[in-house]
Amino acid sequence: MNLQEYLNKWSALHGNAKLSKVVTGWLRISYWIVKPIMKIGVSANAISVLGLVLGVLTYLQAKSVFAILWIALSLICDGLDGTVAILKGTTSKFGAVFDSVIDRATEVFWLLALYEIGLSPILLMIFFLISSLQEYLRARAGGVGFTSVAVVTWAERPVRAIFIFMILIGYQINFAYLTWIVWLMLVLQSTAFIKLSLIIKKSL
Repeated sequence: MNLQEYLNKWSALHGNAKLSKVVTGWLRISYWIVKPIMKIGVSANAISVLGLVLGVLTYLQAKSVFAILWIALSLICDGLDGTVAILKGTTSKFGAVFDSVIDRATEVFWLLALYEIGLSPILLMIFFLISSLQEYLRARAGGVGFTSVAVVTWAERPVRAIFIFMILIGYQINFAYLTWIVWLMLVLQSTAFIKLSLIIKKSL
């Protein structure tokens, strides 16, 4: 499968989404990273599990500088598993469900890492609740006929990971306002959830 065929397939699997320059750039990077990986026969589900393992390491070493590396690699795995599935022709409904479950579990460990470095458990629980509700809302809407799965808010999983990545860096440099970043995450996630809710309500 060449690059353009891969881009077309990715778009089709995501509700015929229009590929922005940012998304196209990331997909191109994923494509070229995965090409050599495929030669050793790694499956998409194995990469998903690796992402979870890296999420657990992020929690276990939350106070270490290595946590920054683990969460970065964990997020990369989240992009590569789908690319492997497309290029190997192994995309399936089970794979999509498995990936979603792994994603939610991984995010739990990301947030546990923030708890480990001393951030408010109440704020983190509220944030996780709202982010999980956003993903659940999208999944349930898809089950009743909402096909525009490519509706992208400003607080999708990669954005959440980037914020956590920034907080872990802030912890290492003794940044004094880490709680403010969590509040910003919470505001963005809440407004994103409202946006998605209104779009789905209007479309169904």
